[in-house]
Amino acid sequence: MAKSIVVGIDGSSAGDAAITWAATRAARQNRPLQILHVIDDDWGAIGTRQLAELHPEALELVAGAAALASSVAPEVECVVRVTIGDPIVELVDASHSAHLVVVGTHKTGFFHGRALGSRSLQLAAASQSPVAIIPGFSTSQRDGIVVGLDDSAGGEAALAFAARESRELDEPLVILHAIAPPRRRQSAIVTAMTSSASSLPVHAIERVKALGVSHHVRVRSVRRPPAEALIDAAAHAELLVLGSTRRRGADLTLLGPVVHDVLMNITGPTVVVHGLTSVQRGSLVPGHTALLVDAEGTTESPDRSEW
Repeated sequence: MAKSIVVGIDGSSAGDAAITWAATRAARQNRPLQILHVIDDDWGAIGTRQLAELHPEALELVAGAAALASSVAPEVECVVRVTIGDPIVELVDASHSAHLVVVGTHKTGFFHGRALGSRSLQLAAASQSPVAIIPGFSTSQRDGIVVGLDDSAGGEAALAFAARESRELDEPLVILHAIAPPRRRQSAIVTAMTSSASSLPVHAIERVKALGVSHHVRVRSVRRPPAEALIDAAAHAELLVLGSTRRRGADLTLLGPVVHDVLMNITGPTVVVHGLTSVQRGSLVPGHTALLVDAEGTTESPDRSEW
């Protein structure tokens, strides 16, 4: 059975946007949809009486969400769940067996996102499956899959995910290779790294062809700060795909600065896909392979963690 698309809802308009997007995608990919609402009790402060009052409201909320999903994609199998706890913990737990976790956000712009939109970033960093973050504003008249290109493990995973999305959804694929302009006193080492990056687009085309995508693929190379280029490209794209390389130890649930800045200034549906470094792949043990979901087929690459 195909893995489900899990959508987390909270009753907001952004949650409705996430349901609509997730149901549409589930229909196009022939996947079941799971709607999850978490009664927020991360402090363990909700008593039995309060829970008895909140639970019917939660059931009404998910029933309305299921009705919305059915109106968008009546052919999609849809199940609903209500749990109690920390929403991020529950969504991360659901991500272990999901194809994709989807949440909505109505926060855009760095200031507001930093102050109020941190949960989306926490989920994107900790999830064991790819995470789609859907802004609450209109996503109509969008076209194409855009993927950010770099030579990290996360970049490889993102490229593979974007290629499959392009093939399954019959959308054109744009591989965006953005290189930050050199600083005035750029060192010779950094200059050499920039020069070596010129081979990345060639490798990317070879990779997507190997994954069965050969038509409607183009590489766009720009000399701009990567976050700025990705934010602009996402404004009219059906989907932006970003790669994030898993960190180690205490940094496991942190995002790189490029992914962080793009999500803070989100302009369209965006998916974050995780890759593992070669060291982390070598240290995997049975029961922990879920970290590689939707990133299969990646090749060994340096641990470039800025994304």
